[in-house]
Amino acid sequence: MSKIFLSYSRKDEPFVEELYKRLTRDGIDCFFDKESILWGTNWVLELEKGIDEADILVLILSPDFCASEWTRIELSSARLKDPIGLKRRIRPLILKPCDNDIPPFLRSIQSMNVSTHKLFEKNYPKICEDLGGTVTLPEEILDQKKHLQSQTPDIDPCSVLNNFHEVFSQNSHGKSLSINHNLYNDKKKLRSDSITYLDTKSGNKISKLLTIFSFESLISRMKLIINSAITIGIIVALFSWYLTIPPAFVIKNQTIKYHEPIIIKADNSKADKPRLLNVMFDEMLFEEQAFPIDSNELQAWHFSLKGKKKLPDMLKPGKHQIKVGFPGDKLSEAFAIELIITSPQFIILNPNLSNDAIMIVKADNDDANINKKLHVEFDNILFPESGLPVDNKNRQLWHCNFKNMRLTKEMKKNGKHKIRFRFSAGIFSKEHTIVLLNPSPAFVIKNQTIKFNEPIIIKADNSKANKPRCLNVMFDEMLFEEQAFPIESKGLQVWHFLLKDQKKNLLADILKPGKHRIKVGFPGDKLSETFVIVLKYYLRHQPKTLTALEFAVADSIVWSKKFIDNDYVNNGDGTVTDRLNGLMWQQGGSENEMDFSDSKTYILRLNRNKFSGYSDWRLPTIDELHSLLERNLNRKGLYIDPIFSHKQIRCWSADAESLRMDSRPIYVNFKNGLINKYFFTNSYYVRAVRSLSDNNR
Repeated sequence: MSKIFLSYSRKDEPFVEELYKRLTRDGIDCFFDKESILWGTNWVLELEKGIDEADILVLILSPDFCASEWTRIELSSARLKDPIGLKRRIRPLILKPCDNDIPPFLRSIQSMNVSTHKLFEKNYPKICEDLGGTVTLPEEILDQKKHLQSQTPDIDPCSVLNNFHEVFSQNSHGKSLSINHNLYNDKKKLRSDSITYLDTKSGNKISKLLTIFSFESLISRMKLIINSAITIGIIVALFSWYLTIPPAFVIKNQTIKYHEPIIIKADNSKADKPRLLNVMFDEMLFEEQAFPIDSNELQAWHFSLKGKKKLPDMLKPGKHQIKVGFPGDKLSEAFAIELIITSPQFIILNPNLSNDAIMIVKADNDDANINKKLHVEFDNILFPESGLPVDNKNRQLWHCNFKNMRLTKEMKKNGKHKIRFRFSAGIFSKEHTIVLLNPSPAFVIKNQTIKFNEPIIIKADNSKANKPRCLNVMFDEMLFEEQAFPIESKGLQVWHFLLKDQKKNLLADILKPGKHRIKVGFPGDKLSETFVIVLKYYLRHQPKTLTALEFAVADSIVWSKKFIDNDYVNNGDGTVTDRLNGLMWQQGGSENEMDFSDSKTYILRLNRNKFSGYSDWRLPTIDELHSLLERNLNRKGLYIDPIFSHKQIRCWSADAESLRMDSRPIYVNFKNGLINKYFFTNSYYVRAVRSLSDNNR
């Protein structure tokens, strides 16, 4: 028999539930997630299994179905077995109009319309027969009874006597009487006398007919009527007695194992009907759960204990009571059956292992020697179908991958753990003990010398660390949770951690060039050993004469709006520190514009006077000036952070561009946010800078 998978939108559940009941009653094996997925199982895996095992996928089409992501996944799984519909694996039912939303590949598959109750009742027999079922009408017995009653003749003695129509007419003067009659209109006249009476007052001639039977003829007719009535009465009484006889059943196998079906057989003609049976097992009623079996003799049914959700607490070995009956009828007498339950036994071949290893399980008795998936109970938590069969010539083997089972943190701890096994809807084996011995994850830092804008590359150093999860990073005693992100890698797993992304959380002391300590680890695990990295700044601070090409590249960087991130702190002494780039700037600058040669004199005066306590001030390079440019204008109309003075609109850099005959110094215009070059004699402002790595006071 074909197995059916019902695919639908949750909003169409009432219709699908009714369809499931009708199909199941008519002998069709259906997968309906609400009824077929056990409590506590992984419903995603159960859906995948249901689709894989189904021979036919019945689609309940509606606008909600076409918009559902889960139904698209179910459709994709079904199409793998029958891409163009040649095997008729997909059978669409149109519940609600959705012509514009139906996926293109479904439009070529013939569907059936069930959008109204009338269409559903009309098409249901075709649907049931096409899916391999037999339509059973719940009113069938009532219709048969009505049919038999319609064949029983209704006897009304008055109607028989009325056939003898008597009309008498008598005159006070007269002796005249006219008699004539025809019995049953058979044109056979009986012996009679005819008398005509003339009404002397009106002169009208009145003729009345009456048939006077002979005494013997009347007695004969009455006997026939009485005998017919007695015969009909006996037939009606016998039929009424037949209707009161209850159907009788017998249990054929009164000693069964758990996985074997109970065979029920009709014991009289009243029970010989191919309908579903109700079954009461130890006072628990299962409606229409005994299914008809084809039989050459009296009708038989099978009722399976396997897969019944309500039974686990009742499935104890020993004697149990069972009653059966048709829906709407009284249940039969109680039958006694004896249930024999033997549990499957297994051997764990590698009981000492790590939490990401594969456990090998072997069958230890015939009840376990079955090529089916195993349910695994790990520390009282059930993992459905986690034991996958392995081909083996002798005893059956299974492998259980703890990595795929997604064990909890408590389950992964080192030490002893309890584990049991069972087949689907079966009983558990005895309890086993396994010991987890888990090594700690190990990591290695690939680039131990980095510039501030470069990522720190971390790599797994053993299989325990080879997981594509985010890492915690401790940088100089400051913890950044899940900030190291996985990178695709062919070998062991690799992560990157970017200091630039952490600028808002870092302390100023961390961003100094030099040696720093770093530890890494998965969330919830201990951090690794300490690694040492060397941090360097990356903005060029040495003056340079740029070629025309280098100047064009610098100009294009500014035009493309590739800005440099900053982390400014107002020091309150006329200086601003950029912690991100390791620079200290004048908050303002020169009071007046000056030519390029005077700008150098201005720098010498700052160092001689130890401006803000430092004597290492210098003209910034074009890279350093570029780092001051902002994406947007401030309130004063300049492309610079408002922490700086707005007076210095154009500022000299220490760099120049080389031309054929001479060179021209480069400056930054904060009014338009661009860099440019001009003559040495031109006048612009100066904003001095110093490197934080220089500590000359």
